[in-house]
Amino acid sequence: MLSDAARDALLEAARAAAHGAYAPYSGVCVGAAVLLADGGIVAGANIENAAQNLNCCAERTAIYAALARFGVQRIQALAVSMLREGEGAAHGPISPCGPCRQVMAEFMDADAPVLVDGGVTRAVGELLPDPYRPSGSPC
Repeated sequence: MLSDAARDALLEAARAAAHGAYAPYSGVCVGAAVLLADGGIVAGANIENAAQNLNCCAERTAIYAALARFGVQRIQALAVSMLREGEGAAHGPISPCGPCRQVMAEFMDADAPVLVDGGVTRAVGELLPDPYRPSGSPC
């Protein structure tokens, strides 16, 4: 269970991370933050590229940054937030895309919460009920 304090800290870190987004093509700035087992928080933002298939979503940026910095471990929770351009902005709460859901399923337990700023909280297993799983084989 995620405490209110941990939830608030995670959402705030995701909101702050959105300010670091590089989104010159879409104009949609997204931040994400992950909660590690030791209580540490690592954040990331979306990074776009003119070659669209090279874009990296905020959720994957945060997960990859945590894994690169602290080693492969289970992530306890993830929060995602999008900057809004004033009241009545066209974008509402966002939900992680399919590739991000697969990466979350790789490094988070099925019951780990995914907090969507301004939206609902869902477990990873609800977002991706049948993920690909490592088979133990390198090929």
